[in-house]
Amino acid sequence: MRRPLACLGLAAALALPGCASAPEAPSPRPAPTAAAEDTRYACDDGSFLQVTFRDESAHVVMADGETADLGQQRAASGVWYASERYELRGKGDVATWSERGRPAASCLATRR
Repeated sequence: MRRPLACLGLAAALALPGCASAPEAPSPRPAPTAAAEDTRYACDDGSFLQVTFRDESAHVVMADGETADLGQQRAASGVWYASERYELRGKGDVATWSERGRPAASCLATRR
C-alpha cells in the first residue's frame, strides 16, 4: 500500500517544477478612461448650462461665464454632482440645477 502513495508523491514533486517554469501570461491592460462628454442644458428660468461630464466630476459653465467643478455623489438613480455652492441632479435628458440660497431650475438637455 505504501508504494502507490510514494509514486503519487514522486509524480507531484516532478510536476511542480514544470508548472513553476511556465511563462506568465501578460497582465491585462487597464481599460481606457471614458472620454469627456459635453451636454448643453436649457433651463426654465431662461438660463443655460454647458456641462462636461468626466469620470467622477462635472465641469459646468453657466450663462454668465462663471464655472464650477462638481464632484460626483452617490445617487440612487440618475446622476448627482455637487459642490459646496452648486448641485446638479438628473436622469436622462432632464436635470435640476440649484445654487445655495436660490430656487432650483428645471433643465432639459438640448444637445449631447
